[in-house]
Amino acid sequence: MSTAAPAIAASEPGPAPNDEANYYWNVAANAHFITVAAAESHLQFQVSAQVSYRADPWVPPPDGATLQIVIDLSQPAQLSSVGAGWVASPATGTTASTFTFSLTPASQGGGLSATFFGTEAGELTAHGTMSVLEPGEATWAQEPAIDSGTLKD
Repeated sequence: MSTAAPAIAASEPGPAPNDEANYYWNVAANAHFITVAAAESHLQFQVSAQVSYRADPWVPPPDGATLQIVIDLSQPAQLSSVGAGWVASPATGTTASTFTFSLTPASQGGGLSATFFGTEAGELTAHGTMSVLEPGEATWAQEPAIDSGTLKD
């Protein structure tokens, strides 16, 4: 008699290594998991990341789950815009050093793209972490995502 395979991952719900997690930083998109792309002027920069979903054997993503990416910046910045489907806290137009971006439903994951204006020229580092609210049995990447760029006046 055969036994059934686990529904999603072999581990418990919660953080897991990126190469094993259901929700993972898609390294095909960026080896750093996150990208900081500074514009040529006006202290403008963009932070982007790609989160994907996998399960083996295949099961659909958890209903009602929210994917969250928290971005900590090395200097305060004003959030100018965020990609469709994502909700930012604090909201666009706000200056802060930490922003939480939420995607509900988490579904298959998605691409996050947010545009900011920094406060001073020079090196800027973005440190991102991932979590899933109401994950069911799903796991998410435990590794942080880190990248930096040089802001220009």
